[in-house]
This record gives sequence, C-alpha cells and structure tokens, in this order.
Amino acid sequence: MRRRGHPAWRPTALPGPVAARRWTLAAAILGSSMAFIDGTVVNVALPAIQRDLHANASEVQWVIEAYALFLAALLLAGGAMGDRFGRRRIFMIGVGIFCAASMECALSTGVWELILARAVQGSLALFVVVEARTATPMLPLKLFRIRDFTGTNLLTLLLYAALGGGLFFFPLSLIQVQGYEATAAGAALLPFIAIMFLLSGWAGKLVDTYGAKPPLVIGPLIAAAGLALFTLPSIGGNYWRTFFPAVCVLGLGMAITVAPLTTTVMNSVGAELAGVASGVNNTVSRTAGLLAVAVFGIVMAHVFNATLSDHLLHMQASPELTLATWRQRQNLAGIVLPAGTDHAVVAAIRHVIGEAFIAGFRSVMWLCTALALLSALGAWLLIDGRARGPSSSTRREP
Repeated sequence: MRRRGHPAWRPTALPGPVAARRWTLAAAILGSSMAFIDGTVVNVALPAIQRDLHANASEVQWVIEAYALFLAALLLAGGAMGDRFGRRRIFMIGVGIFCAASMECALSTGVWELILARAVQGSLALFVVVEARTATPMLPLKLFRIRDFTGTNLLTLLLYAALGGGLFFFPLSLIQVQGYEATAAGAALLPFIAIMFLLSGWAGKLVDTYGAKPPLVIGPLIAAAGLALFTLPSIGGNYWRTFFPAVCVLGLGMAITVAPLTTTVMNSVGAELAGVASGVNNTVSRTAGLLAVAVFGIVMAHVFNATLSDHLLHMQASPELTLATWRQRQNLAGIVLPAGTDHAVVAAIRHVIGEAFIAGFRSVMWLCTALALLSALGAWLLIDGRARGPSSSTRREP
C-alpha cells in the first residue's frame, strides 16, 4: 500500500464580518433543524396519517420513502448547484419550496397527495443538472480507492440502515400496540437525543487521541447492543423498564460513532475534497434509510402475516370477524375492527394483532442488530487504527 500524508481537514473560518458569519451559522442551524423536526414529526404522526387518510402500511412507507428518495438522489446535485449558482440563492430557493411543500403536506386530504408533497420536500426543487462533460464531477470515483473513505461509507450504509429501518417502526409500535399518546411516543427518543448532544464534544476528540478505528468499532457494537434490547419488550410494561434502556444504549453507541465518523470521512480525502466527501457520506446515510425501510417493510409484513394467521386460527372469533381482520392485514397494527363488535372480542383480536406486530418488530430489530455488527466488522477491517493527533492525517490507498 502507498501512504501519502497530507494536512488533516479542519473547519476554516468563514470569510466576511463576524456578524455575517453568525447569521450564516444561525441560518444553517435553523435549516438543519427544520428538516430534522419535519422528519421527527412525520414519524410520530404515521399512525394518525394511516388512520385519518385510510392508508395501508405500504402507503405509509411511501410517505417516508418519497422524501428520502428524492433527497438522496439530489443531495450531491444540491451541493454542485450551490457551487455554481451561489449557496445563498440555492439555500433560499430550497427553504422556500420546502416551506410551500410542508404547507401542502398539512393541507393534504389524501395519502397520495401527501406522498407527492413529501417528494417535493425531499427534492427541494426539480432542477435539471447536466454534469456529463464537466472536468470536476460531483462524485470522483477515485475516492473509493481510499480505504478510510470506503470503510467509513460502508459503516454509514450498514449502521444508518439499521437506525433508519428500526426507528421507522418504533413509533408505530409505541402508538398502535403499546397505546402511547403521540406526545409520549415523540418523547420516548429524547434520551437518545440528549446523550448525542451531551457526548458529541467528547466523542469528537476520540480520533485524535485513539485513532479512528476504536470509536468506529466500539460505537457500532454498543449500538448493536441497544438495538438488540428493543427485541425484549412485549405488549405492556413501563417505559422506564422496557424501552428506556434500549434508547439509552443506542444513543451511547451512536454518540461514540457519529463525530469520529464525520472526522474520519473528512480526513480521509484532505481539505480540497472535504465538501465532496461530506456530500457522499450524507447521500449514503439517506440511501441507507431509504433501502432499509423498503426491505424491512417486506420482512415486517411477512412475519406479521404469518403470526396473525396462526393466532387467528386458534381464536374463537366468528368467521366473518376473522375474515374482516385478515383482509386488512396490509394495514399491520392499524387494522380497524367492524363497529359494534363485542368489547371482549375486540380486546382479544387487538391483542392478537399486537402480538403479530411485536413478532415482526423483533425480527426487524434483530436484522438491525446484525447490520450494526457488520458495520463494526467493516470498520475493523478497513479503517486505519493509528492515532493521528490534531495536526496530521494519513490517506491510505490500496
């Protein structure tokens, strides 16, 4: 292997007056917060969307997928347009269209109208970008010859698939099976966010002290343990004894991983390509969640249907009620029972539906655990283990 040293990537001060730099930072934070809050709100609102817009599980998936698909597809193009037409102009256009699409989401009266508005949110704008003849392509494929760059993006693909796929079904489980209110379901992940916030500064220094490999192996291993803990709760139980430990362990694992991951991605290519590296890594993370929701949705449906069928065969419910339940299996835990059904029978069937969903959720979380373990293995095999200090970095190519 050839080893070539180059200065490590370090954030540089923005040009211009201090006041202008502060406004730029504020705009970036508010823009990122807007997208993050939107994603969180939509995830928690999925059960209400399914109920009020009469959507099945596949259509609910598309509410998430439409946004993620266009965002992942055009993320690199957005960076290139910022370079070509001006970052402020593209940022303002994107925010304007995002806000308009958000209003359309709020006013949607049908699920496919909502899906279309979510697609516009994800793309921000339907620009046509032609890059075929440029001497500086948006994605220089030579970057993937760098082992640290390839290793970090493989880790991102696997770990963010686990995170995105698992957390897609978590609010559905809390609201539709565990009986949480939407506010409580949204608050269930607050410990995850708090741990990430409190430990991010400490985690950012780990690469300089220990090298990239230790945190990028240990972090995903801890995250895998947290994902495995999500398989333990059944129906019922106190949040603090069921999901709280899983959320905290997952948050700790991601806190150890995220800042060193970003630093390693940047340092792997040098300052001249740090922006491209960041764009590629963001695209990989979005694509990972997109693919995971699609694949895990198939797994969830298969396990849910098999478990529901088995339980319904052993129930004493009438054939009409059993058939009505089975015909709505594509709604997963959002199945609506016929009005006027005896309360005891409704409770029994709701319990059966909940058990079927929990069986599917456990299968999904075991797959998430496996992906997190594979991400740790990829980091162990591909990422450089040497501590580099605060002023130097090494790029490795095969």
